[in-house]
Amino acid sequence: MSKKTNQIEEIIEEETEQIKYEKQERVPDWRGRKVVSIVDRLEYCKKLDCKKRDICGELQYGEGFEIIGKHRHEGKWFYEVKDNKETYFVTANNQKVVVVE
Repeated sequence: MSKKTNQIEEIIEEETEQIKYEKQERVPDWRGRKVVSIVDRLEYCKKLDCKKRDICGELQYGEGFEIIGKHRHEGKWFYEVKDNKETYFVTANNQKVVVVE
């Protein structure tokens, strides 16, 4: 191979590595943090597509769960949260919840 070919291959390899680095998943700032209710009687559900029968309970002001995911459903954002054993969904509406350390 010529010197020029080697240089081109090195440039391609460097560019490929840079693209891979830029595409790495950035850890969202909410992952591993806690979502806390800033209203009383905030309902949480077992399913993302929550019907009245799927409501598992209510959070009171100041109560919350650890966040493990965030999902969009029917144009609204929800946090996937967990307690000791179960996984639930709660609104991500900033008029009803805040994310804390």
